Amino acid sequence: MLGWGALGGLGFLLAFRVEDDFGLSPSERGVVLTVFGLAGILSSRPVGMLIDRVGARAIVLIGAVSGAALVVVVGTVPWLVVLGVAWFLAGIASQFILVGVNAAVLGGPGGNRGGAVSVVQAFRFGGAAFSSPADAGVRRRPGPRVPAACRAARCARSPGHDSTP
Repeated sequence: MLGWGALGGLGFLLAFRVEDDFGLSPSERGVVLTVFGLAGILSSRPVGMLIDRVGARAIVLIGAVSGAALVVVVGTVPWLVVLGVAWFLAGIASQFILVGVNAAVLGGPGGNRGGAVSVVQAFRFGGAAFSSPADAGVRRRPGPRVPAACRAARCARSPGHDSTP
């Protein structure tokens, strides 16, 4: 839940930020948001191969720490190009977390690995669903950088093992 909420669930706030701070049109905002998913598509196979070499736990940790740093960059950088590159890299960090957690669950001891993956996916979609309402109230009061900093702090606190929203 943390991995998807802290990275992928941030998209709606990023759309507000690029509209407010950079004056982007809806189509331009869509392009910026799309690079996250594009990064996930392009990096999925290399991330899987890296998990086979390094291990799922290490990859989840790397994804969480780098994702936290990238969330701060996306929430604070004053240059649109740097923001776009950071958002692309956040898509890769998200793959580290999502694929790493799935690999850890599938490679774990015990039975019912398929059921365990179903639970992981339910938390993933729950993270996406709850991240928007959880941050929406904070977003307009102190500015768009506070939710990014809060998410980064949550992400850095627990590398993919925390189930709190």
